[in-house]
Amino acid sequence: MKESKVTLQKIIDEEVLLRDYKGLENGDDWIFDFRNILLQPKYLEQLAQQLYARIPYQSFQIGGLESAAIPLITAIALKAHADGKKVNGFYIRKSRKKSGLHRVIEGNLNNDPIILVDDLINSGSSFMKQVVVLAEHKQCVAMILSVVQFRPCSYYNFLQKQNIVLCSLFTLHDFGVRLAGSDAFARTKMHQHRTLWSFHAEKSSHANVFPRSTPVLTQALVLFGSDDGYFYALHKDTGVIHWKIAVGYSTQGKSILSSPVLHDGVVYFGAYDGKVYAVEADTGEVVWINCAADWVGSSPAVIATKNMLVIGLEYSLAAHRGATVALDLTTGEILWEYKMQAFTHASPLYIEESDSIVIGGNEGKLYCLDASTGTLHWSYETEGGQKYVGNAGFSAGDIKLSPAYDVKTDTIAFSSYDGHMYMVQAKNGAYIRRFQTERSPTSVPISIYGKPIFTSTYVVFAALDRHVYCYDKYTGDACWKFETSGRIFASPVQYGESLFIGSNDGAIYELDVQTGALRSKHFLPDRIVSPVVIEATDAGVRMFVITNGTHVYCLSLVDATKKFQNE
Repeated sequence: MKESKVTLQKIIDEEVLLRDYKGLENGDDWIFDFRNILLQPKYLEQLAQQLYARIPYQSFQIGGLESAAIPLITAIALKAHADGKKVNGFYIRKSRKKSGLHRVIEGNLNNDPIILVDDLINSGSSFMKQVVVLAEHKQCVAMILSVVQFRPCSYYNFLQKQNIVLCSLFTLHDFGVRLAGSDAFARTKMHQHRTLWSFHAEKSSHANVFPRSTPVLTQALVLFGSDDGYFYALHKDTGVIHWKIAVGYSTQGKSILSSPVLHDGVVYFGAYDGKVYAVEADTGEVVWINCAADWVGSSPAVIATKNMLVIGLEYSLAAHRGATVALDLTTGEILWEYKMQAFTHASPLYIEESDSIVIGGNEGKLYCLDASTGTLHWSYETEGGQKYVGNAGFSAGDIKLSPAYDVKTDTIAFSSYDGHMYMVQAKNGAYIRRFQTERSPTSVPISIYGKPIFTSTYVVFAALDRHVYCYDKYTGDACWKFETSGRIFASPVQYGESLFIGSNDGAIYELDVQTGALRSKHFLPDRIVSPVVIEATDAGVRMFVITNGTHVYCLSLVDATKKFQNE
């Protein structure tokens, strides 16, 4: 066995470890590429034999994260089966499948001990994700197997907390390489904020990946819409249903995507049954319903001084796809309407300083309207919007969410599906600058879905290219960018000196506003496509998160920086 391990080490050194590699941003000049040998039977058999020899169970389950783990899972399962052991194999998807059975775990789980396997363990984040997904299925992990371990066992503090055994064949020292940087072995930031409660809606539309109905909070309740056709009010401290109301029938799995707004004890939202609702927040009693549209995916904005609600509407008429309307807060009657070319998925922004409404459309245009009359002040057309033709309802420059406004610079920032985040002057829509995402292999900028935010110094946005970008809002200079492991539909949220943003990889990232450095990382079992909601109370700070599967989590937010200093 020892001789076989020496042979395997030599194979990895010669076939897997690429030295003098210049493609990494973290300062390392080497990389392990196990895909060079994982699908070659003579090498795979040696890897599987060495890993299998370290499994102490007669009956077990072997699993891992797609895709590198899959050949290892298969080879180990076959060896165990040949040895007469009871073995069960499975693998975990990086993101839930959007078609078919919508599974995140492929394979059937049982009650035997679970062993996770992979070629590498570096930060441990991929294993942490798997632990969280399995916990959602009421399964615990007993052991982790890896071929190469990058850091000391003490680094992976989640192992001790979960009582998981880590066993690796090799360390970096065995190959004469080390991680770059003085903090290479700093304690992991994958801190798990404590889950106070979670709520799962009865039905979820996993096929649709885009922002869900972001919750709004009262003193006692959490209010949000769901894919299952209900609008919910949950008790904030327990997650127990206080009331729920059903909306009308809708198609394509879209029911309530509109994020509610609360004003004077009434919650307002739209639904894909084509209606806008006003409901008493405490009781769920309907105040009024406006039935003017065919679909409503937009989120409302309330202008209290005008007793007015503004929202985007969508229509099935070829000549009349979208509109922005103002409704009377008391009655729901239409006060004014501004017709738009394509579907109006985006949400309006009210700018008090100019008494104007700013909203984007799927035709790739941003409109500035007089808040009192709906009269057009100006419009700005994106690069993608210039390609819009006919009455399709969509364009290459779709503007999906609300713009952001910065009073210091009198600037509006908004994102587009054409891969740019634009900045224009609020007074006249004049172009200031635009920022472009990383380009795809086809040289096409990758789309932006989420809403940008302004901080005191920066403008920050995230994109489907997995990156969070930060630029100086005065000069346009690049300040930092941060890469997650999944596409980002969510919008960033600032709390103190931290930015929080969710990703399709199921993680909530806490980033330092000034530097973009990772402060903490918390995994949930599904894509996080909506902005988090953070609330500070005398009892502490809580974070409310809704996932793509319309699961709501209430987390006790931990100051990760202080936590790690104390550990």
